[in-house]
Amino acid sequence: MGMKVSYVGKVFVGVREHRKAVASIVAERKIGRALKSREAIAFRDRNRLNLSRENVLVVSVQARARYSGPHRGTSSRYKGVSWQKGRQKWYAQIRIDGRSKNLGRYEREEDAAAAYDKAVRSLGIDIAYMNLDQ
Repeated sequence: MGMKVSYVGKVFVGVREHRKAVASIVAERKIGRALKSREAIAFRDRNRLNLSRENVLVVSVQARARYSGPHRGTSSRYKGVSWQKGRQKWYAQIRIDGRSKNLGRYEREEDAAAAYDKAVRSLGIDIAYMNLDQ
């Protein structure tokens, strides 16, 4: 089974790259200029297939990382939460300006997720992934 390709401009690209190109065009038309090197695209409803102008957000690379959900294949289903095997507790942390801030250790995974959400709210971050406040 071959890779699906699409024609963008003068170059054949894969489907994923095509969606990125279309999202970039939508974002650039929305803001009236080209994206800067430290700007990225996020999607308000977290659906990358919804390329409507209302859904496409232009944010900093750092803000897009905050807006992304939990990583696949990790010990927890929540962002900012991990299992500490040696202590047998859930550990919550948040990254702020490239540094990790410890939010504590908890018996329950949900309590650690709530601590992450509380830290996001207390920092006043406008675009961020919330674990329990979906």
